[in-house]
Amino acid sequence: MLPTVQLSIPGFAGSSREAAASVELLLKLGLIKKQPDGTYIQTDTAITAESGVASLAIRQLNKAMALFAVDAIDNLAKTERNISGITVGISQDMYDIINAEITAFKERIVTLVSRDLHCERVYQLNMQFFPLSQKPDSPTGKGASDK
Repeated sequence: MLPTVQLSIPGFAGSSREAAASVELLLKLGLIKKQPDGTYIQTDTAITAESGVASLAIRQLNKAMALFAVDAIDNLAKTERNISGITVGISQDMYDIINAEITAFKERIVTLVSRDLHCERVYQLNMQFFPLSQKPDSPTGKGASDK
């Protein structure tokens, strides 16, 4: 049985309506469940997006978590967060290699977390890897059909 952890997001600047919508989304996705006493618990120690989950819902969740990360930059001490980035120029082949490395890293994190039976806090690990420039042969750089 997973431990119950009080969910509070330090510095969350959203409205109570946004918070309620986020909780409803997590419930709908089956990522949390409501206990008889009114508290919520995670349904698993590590929550990952599986291909069976509706992509629109996952996109909404990813957007919300990215906004939480923006708030964390200003509202959490460096000792409580790890936010960094690198900008690289790469080929499509290297993009594919890095994507595979990101997938393998996430799998390692899930394995580690599944071994930790003493949950003290809930953390969010976001990973974004996206182009900052257009491909040389791309006329607009828009129209990502597989959103």
